[in-house]
Amino acid sequence: MTDPSLVDLQAELAAAREELAASIAELKAQAAPAAIAERGKQAVTGFFTTAEGGVNVKRVAIVGGIVVGIVAIKLLRRR
Repeated sequence: MTDPSLVDLQAELAAAREELAASIAELKAQAAPAAIAERGKQAVTGFFTTAEGGVNVKRVAIVGGIVVGIVAIKLLRRR
């Protein structure tokens, strides 16, 4: 007859394998290019919107000013 502790160990090992497989599948889904792009999109959208869903004009203006400043500096350096 089989030792009960051996059966318990085999069941524990099978459960650990299933948990590992689920973790790997979740990591694989999170590392997919589409998932990474979606998280980036949400981060940018969240930065430029208010809690109510409207545009955060102050942040848009700040980023716009920075972009204009960088373009101006590059244009002035070319001359």
